[in-house]
Amino acid sequence: LRRAVAILLRAADGGAAAVLCTCSSIGEAADIADTCTDVPVLRVDRPMAQEAVRLGRRIVVVATLQSTLAPTRDLVRATAEAASETVEIIGIRCETAYAKWAAGDADGSAAEIAETLQRAATMGDVVVLAQASMAKAAAGMSLPVPVLSSPHSGVAAAVAAYRESGLRAVHRTEYAGERTG
Repeated sequence: LRRAVAILLRAADGGAAAVLCTCSSIGEAADIADTCTDVPVLRVDRPMAQEAVRLGRRIVVVATLQSTLAPTRDLVRATAEAASETVEIIGIRCETAYAKWAAGDADGSAAEIAETLQRAATMGDVVVLAQASMAKAAAGMSLPVPVLSSPHSGVAAAVAAYRESGLRAVHRTEYAGERTG
């Protein structure tokens, strides 16, 4: 965790207008780093968790790795608490999807994820994909509940933070009496 925080802070200190941590397993590092700098340090999965809490009370979190399942459940729980909402979080792990992917069987991995999503969609109001890499397996599926993944909403939040950071820099420069073109 300490190493991840240090890497994120190096990016912030290196001139970044915003930093996006794209790994859900180390999202806590982004939360810590964000408190240590004026540069926004964001978790890719936070907007997804906020949307999940907005959409339902029974939230199914699906992951291919236990190391991602727990942090995503924790994020959804904390997001619900911050919104004063009560949620039930159901965690499901695709038991062998990661091993298949690591062995070069991307199609087998995607098929297992899709099969798990079919089952997960019957268990809650919304399904959350704990890893951005799972989004491809869910693409094109027609399920009775929303399936949320982090890439789109996480990047959109980072772009918004970047734009806001740029506006603050312009205002600071103008306030100091320096006009920029």
